[in-house]
Amino acid sequence: MSPALQDDDRFVSLRVRGPVERGDIVCLRYPKNPSKSFVFRVVGLPGERLSIVDGVVRAGDAPIAEPYLTPESRQIADFGPVQLGADEYFVMGDRRGDSSDSREWGPVARDLIWCRVQAVWWRGHQPRR
Repeated sequence: MSPALQDDDRFVSLRVRGPVERGDIVCLRYPKNPSKSFVFRVVGLPGERLSIVDGVVRAGDAPIAEPYLTPESRQIADFGPVQLGADEYFVMGDRRGDSSDSREWGPVARDLIWCRVQAVWWRGHQPRR
């Protein structure tokens, strides 16, 4: 999840109540082994048709804004399209070329998303969002 999260970062998270939004950093149970938890960014919302063309994620035909990405992280293979179900989310790491995420193991059901990252501390500095 670099650059948003770095090794040894600490973060505050809250149980998710209500909707999950695009751009949220969430903790989820790995769909292939729910005893493991991972941290990813939500890029696709229920009911959307997602694709990746030239490193740009599209919901339908419209590109989504991803200001948290660096130009290097956008250099990924084309993907999709994939149609999300009524209770499914598409998650990706911010280091797209190095991430095993929904592109590999599919959408994530809402009940596997258990918290949202609220603030991050690193090396004793102030929280950042």
